[in-house]
Amino acid sequence: MSLHAHPSKAARFSREGFSPIPSNQQQFEDQGAMPTNDHTIDIPLEQVASHQSGLRNQSSSAQLRPSLSRDVGATSHRQFFHGRRRKAGEAGGGTGNIGYDGEEDMVNAVGKFYRKVMASSVITRYLLYILPLGILIAIPIIVGATVAQGAKIGGVRIVWFFSWVEIVWASLWAAKVVAHLLPYIFQLVAGVVSSGVRKYALVIRSLEIPLSLVGWGVTSLATFMPIMTRNPTQRAKNDTASKEWENVVQKILAAAVIASLIFLGEKTIIQLISIDYHRKQFAFRIKESKHSIYLLGLLYEASRALFPPYCNEFAEEDYAMADQLNLGKALKNKKGHSRSGSATPMRLIQDVARYGDKLTSAFGNVAKDVTGREVFNPDSAHSIVVGALEKKRTSEALAKRVWMSLVCEGREALYQDDIMDVLGPDHREQAEEAFAVLDRDANGDVSLDEMILVVREMSRERKAIATSMHDVDQAISVLDNLLSAVVLIAVVFVFVAFLNANFVTTLATAGTAL
Repeated sequence: MSLHAHPSKAARFSREGFSPIPSNQQQFEDQGAMPTNDHTIDIPLEQVASHQSGLRNQSSSAQLRPSLSRDVGATSHRQFFHGRRRKAGEAGGGTGNIGYDGEEDMVNAVGKFYRKVMASSVITRYLLYILPLGILIAIPIIVGATVAQGAKIGGVRIVWFFSWVEIVWASLWAAKVVAHLLPYIFQLVAGVVSSGVRKYALVIRSLEIPLSLVGWGVTSLATFMPIMTRNPTQRAKNDTASKEWENVVQKILAAAVIASLIFLGEKTIIQLISIDYHRKQFAFRIKESKHSIYLLGLLYEASRALFPPYCNEFAEEDYAMADQLNLGKALKNKKGHSRSGSATPMRLIQDVARYGDKLTSAFGNVAKDVTGREVFNPDSAHSIVVGALEKKRTSEALAKRVWMSLVCEGREALYQDDIMDVLGPDHREQAEEAFAVLDRDANGDVSLDEMILVVREMSRERKAIATSMHDVDQAISVLDNLLSAVVLIAVVFVFVAFLNANFVTTLATAGTAL
């Protein structure tokens, strides 16, 4: 007898999994094999949960789901993975981060305050940035106006000196706010004149930091001499003449303004070249790729809100996504022994990197408010998604993480109402766009395999765009570095020229001789 007599039958069992034996009492009675009243036969069967089963009951609200028959009719071909999300308010629906010791991780008072600050409005955050140092600067002003009215710095009362310092500190943030609003104002005004000019709003948005520096320098220069020489105290003494140190500081501030203008001009040229070329060559592909990654970042952020990073449910996926050095893959491919402690050094390295990212992100959230962009914030949803899209293994881990955390328990596919439940009614448009991106075949649901394919396609498209733009960006970067070196030399000449009058004469003489 051949050992491979029924290969198709074995393959069918392996592919379809467990199939319940149909109950046919008449068949047993006809064959006389067993009595029908035997209690060992009529024991009711209970459903046994798989280790990949979901964590919440089936929701009754499914207005956007095509049909409930999908869930019922697909039971004969169940997938290995299921949803893990629970509805808010359901019994046992807690999704707290459980540590390695089995205890739920708690956020202390400092962590709660930090979260409240970062979740607050931009105005609230800016006030928290400005007020602490502003209050410290105000202390000498109060002291000079009350108990030490005769205290002076360089012949100027400390009240007026520190008033100017206070203005300098406040003008930094005021210039930042104005530079942040300029693209919207420009787009509004330019849109009335010509819709084609709106693209230059992108240039202004990219020049937020140089514009802030220019505004800061101009404000500091414009307020210095009037406050130092034209304040009420100096006018009462009829002593409005500028002092030697005031002239030096004024020259330094003027040189700083000129230097910031040169820096602004250099960055403007680079941005015009970059945006003009990229708009012509890669505009559509870049826009589509960025929008898809943005929507995926929203879904991952919602997934993190439901299941905190490195919780028991998704520890494997989170460690895989954070393993940018492929330590887990190297350990998995290592042969020779399989002791339980082999993974400990690798896991320790990952944990150290993870806590370092958390500390860096705490400063990165503040730096984002200052610079207007994501800087050294490896723990942000966008940074994690972009990092995960760099490799096939991390892309698959990201897809599994998002899919299993958004799909409800008992379902084997992601529906549009799942995304809307998680993102909320305020993000209905984003939920529809995200589902349209994931549901490539437009059949009304997204399976895990389809989710993995879509995320991997995003990764491939991002790499293809990066490869296509590499040569252009490299050339623009070389030009930027070259112009930056020229700007640095020019700034040095500007400061020397403002501080040394003889240098200007010497330079003019040398220029005439040449």
